[in-house]
Amino acid sequence: MSMMFEKALPSPGAGLLVTGARGFVGTALMTAARARGWRIHATTRAADQVLGAYRTFRMAHFDAASDWSPALRDCHAVVHLAAQVHVMGTARREQADRYRAVNLDATLHLAESAAGAGVRRFVFLSSAKVLGEYSLPGKEFSDASVPAPAPYPWWSRTW
Repeated sequence: MSMMFEKALPSPGAGLLVTGARGFVGTALMTAARARGWRIHATTRAADQVLGAYRTFRMAHFDAASDWSPALRDCHAVVHLAAQVHVMGTARREQADRYRAVNLDATLHLAESAAGAGVRRFVFLSSAKVLGEYSLPGKEFSDASVPAPAPYPWWSRTW
């Protein structure tokens, strides 16, 4: 875990909510944070996904109406990793609507819920792919990069 990332997290013993807990980054983050003494609150979509020693909260739906209060209780920070990454078998407009509902509207709702619950830190990680498949030599992605998601150019219109 990088020093910059550790500075964004609460002090050991504090509650840390991790969304997207079963993913690659979420699993590694929870292991590292727990080893440093943080109390982990993890979210999952399915009732049968209990995440070992972590306090697990089932969030069957991640949308702008989700009730985050149980998962946010006693948390000092949130690391938000959950996202809609694939919508298979749907039309482009439906895909764009679903991406926006989850990745923008629901994320904003989670951030507002966290602030309302007194959470002091909100760390949001999102796919670098929103900037494109790759960067050119000498032109690495930065905060000033313009979204150019591939292979979904219509997605950039939803920002």
